[in-house]
Amino acid sequence: MKRVPIVISTALLVLITGLGLLTILRPQTASQELSEVQLLAKIQSNLVNKIAIRPAAAATNSSDVRGTFYLTDAAGRRLTDRGTPKESLFHAKVHLTPDLEMKLLKGSNVTVITPNPLFERIGNFVHRSKRAAHK
Repeated sequence: MKRVPIVISTALLVLITGLGLLTILRPQTASQELSEVQLLAKIQSNLVNKIAIRPAAAATNSSDVRGTFYLTDAAGRRLTDRGTPKESLFHAKVHLTPDLEMKLLKGSNVTVITPNPLFERIGNFVHRSKRAAHK
């Protein structure tokens, strides 16, 4: 009778450990860093598929833009794999002007990520303390 809880506990521990290892060791594709000009070119060429915008915090001027874009060949045609367009991850640090913001928000697959105000205050505090330490 006492063996059943021990076996169940051990099985759960092994399962949780295995899932944790899979999450840590999962191969992640590296995202390509784009400049503001490169991001604009991809948007104007209609190559950006998904966009997530994290607006700039009060302490910084640049917003974090992440998403996926379609891969193309030398002639500019979208690459496909078994009929599905090939995509690549990207990230860019950009200064969101009203014009750029309007261009980004035109797409249908756009998400704006608003930070939790508590975390933003903590980030601003840490940023200010780092700046004070360097003076």
